[in-house]
Amino acid sequence: MRSDAPGGLSAGAWEVTITGAHQRVLGSAAFTMTQPTTGTTPPNNTSPGQTQSVSELVVCRSVQNGQPIGAGTSFTGLSEVACLLTYQNLPRQTATCIWTCNGAEVSRSGRALEGETGWASFSVRSDAGLPGGAWEVTITGANQRLLGRKAFTVAQPATSTPPSNTSGGQTQSVGDLVVCRSVQNGAPVDPGTAFANAPEIACLLRYQGLGAQTVTCVWTRERTEVLRSQRDVQGGNGWVSFSLRSGSEASLQAGRWEVVLTGAGGTVLGRGPFAIGQ
Repeated sequence: MRSDAPGGLSAGAWEVTITGAHQRVLGSAAFTMTQPTTGTTPPNNTSPGQTQSVSELVVCRSVQNGQPIGAGTSFTGLSEVACLLTYQNLPRQTATCIWTCNGAEVSRSGRALEGETGWASFSVRSDAGLPGGAWEVTITGANQRLLGRKAFTVAQPATSTPPSNTSGGQTQSVGDLVVCRSVQNGAPVDPGTAFANAPEIACLLRYQGLGAQTVTCVWTRERTEVLRSQRDVQGGNGWVSFSLRSGSEASLQAGRWEVVLTGAGGTVLGRGPFAIGQ
């Protein structure tokens, strides 16, 4: 964007938003525009030689010790989402955080910024799971000054049609294959289809009335096989899980991934595409 008018673009709180098909928000960033200052008076009530700065607002799954965990702009199956704002040389003030979904306000809260340099985090939670849609979080400070704004999406876990057949009068059924960060006592932990900073990924498959057989799990990245493993299923009702680790604290490689489970005769029991980001 350009302005040839004297003084350039007008000062104020600006925002740029990029949308794609069906008005899906692909990206959003907030920024401020100020006019050049003259003399030695510092802007925004800072002390001489100090410059106020606010980092880009980060949306993530949680915040621990001032660090974002699972940062991203697309999430699936969330019960809680958080945001993190870091700042330098800001005067003490109260920051207000507003969460909206599909344009409707979901939550509003305030928090005092006690120090001139530091960080602040906010979160929104629902035990029933956050509703899917186009979300946005906005943080304002003193005099409604915009400190940060970030758009992101929340989707419900994808479902697929599981294979079903009968054998010996007993109905066989296989539930949806769930991709998650780990499996604990037969329950998926942090399921989704998009992950960031993931040193380990797991999958969980529940079944009922399944005959005894060997289940094969194949993990692929960009259609290239990364790992293949097998596990014997005794039959009846139960669950089976597999996992993939990077071998270190570093995340698995970013890209488009897929996990496929097959049973006797090569029958596909479950398939789960997902993505890993930096």
